[in-house]
Amino acid sequence: MIRNVLLRLTMVVLAPCSMLACGLGGEMTGASGMFDRTLQVSGPVDLEVRTGSGTISIRTGADNAVRVIGHIRAFGLFWSDIDPAEQVRRLEANPPVEQRGDLIRIGSPADPSVHGVAISYELTVPVETRIRARSGSGDQVIGPVRGPVDARSGSGSVRIDHVGDHVRVTTGSGRIEALGADAGLEARAGSGSIYAEAIGGLLRVKTGSGCVEVEQIEAGPIDVETGSGSVRVRMPANATFDLHARTGSGLIENSRPLAVYGAVSRHQLSGRLGNGSPPVQIATGSGDIRIE
Repeated sequence: MIRNVLLRLTMVVLAPCSMLACGLGGEMTGASGMFDRTLQVSGPVDLEVRTGSGTISIRTGADNAVRVIGHIRAFGLFWSDIDPAEQVRRLEANPPVEQRGDLIRIGSPADPSVHGVAISYELTVPVETRIRARSGSGDQVIGPVRGPVDARSGSGSVRIDHVGDHVRVTTGSGRIEALGADAGLEARAGSGSIYAEAIGGLLRVKTGSGCVEVEQIEAGPIDVETGSGSVRVRMPANATFDLHARTGSGLIENSRPLAVYGAVSRHQLSGRLGNGSPPVQIATGSGDIRIE
């Protein structure tokens, strides 16, 4: 008797949920579209671009124009009165692109009724462009540009191709790849590997869990840290520095003729090369360290 009552109660509770799920499924029809805008500029560009679950691609083109191509994907939401096709039409007619002289902002639709939309951007910009890019869960590919570049992604990877100034990259859970930064790199990942080459000056890299491989081509402070993962650091042949390296569980391999000081073990190494400047700090919780 009790079992039958419980069964009937379960069916009563689950039935509305099933109906709601069916309703959601019926509403979740999608639509897609695009817009293409070209903005004229007369000098160095300040670019700000933002997207939720779309990707961002930025490459160089003409010196006097910024081209913005947006690929729209709209998803129906059960609580929205506007169907996906109408949302796409609104964005095509009024894309989230704003220009004030050489300042250009892209993203965040002006129409507050637009919901459940993902826009991926393909941007072509002059070399002389400063970039601030944000994505929620989409990948980013940026460069080459003069910079500087400040890029953040919640759960997407970021790749930077040669920047003539400083680069700052942050991801929550995505790989970071920086292929050239003339005025230094600061990179931080919650969980993801970091690869950097041809970095001039400051090199500051941190990840919660992931391997790190970096190359510095001009002298500057180095600070590399990973919670769990191997580390490889390459420096110029004529580099001088003051090294402190440690690993919780791993080996340290060094190919430089250091003047070693302090405590030395399989998991810890301190030493100077030349005049002992700038500082080089390398740490991993579990993984090998290789210094070249």
